Amino acid sequence: MSSQQASSSRQSASASRDLSQAPDEDLEVRTDDSEETKRAKEAEKSRREAVKKERRAEVRRQRAEEARRHEEEERRRLEEERLARELAERERQVQEEREKQLVEEAARQAASGRGKGRVDELQREGLLDGDHTPVLPYDRGSGRLDGGPDLSGRL
Repeated sequence: MSSQQASSSRQSASASRDLSQAPDEDLEVRTDDSEETKRAKEAEKSRREAVKKERRAEVRRQRAEEARRHEEEERRRLEEERLARELAERERQVQEEREKQLVEEAARQAASGRGKGRVDELQREGLLDGDHTPVLPYDRGSGRLDGGPDLSGRL
């Protein structure tokens, strides 16, 4: 055997020896402290931080969008309520005006002597009291427009 073959077989023998049977002092712990490994670890850490940052930003965007939708719904609800109140007020005013015109017409007819039947009809409906005074819906029987006590002396 040549010396080259002998060294080759020694290398093979040492490379193939079972390290589980070797004493601990024969084992060498190798750490990879290379610059490339450090850069890779830093890059991975930066990537994880960027992902966290993006998730937080997405949560903030979602919360802001939800708040905007909530404000828009609230604004829409308030506008609908305002319109409903305005409509109810207009309807009330129209009703009062119609009743007022009926009362005035009945009073004119009563004054001319031709509308006694219409006056009686309006009194039965509660739109005129016995003195031919108009009784508006919010005033029926109270004697005052604001619903306070009747100080007119009428019974």
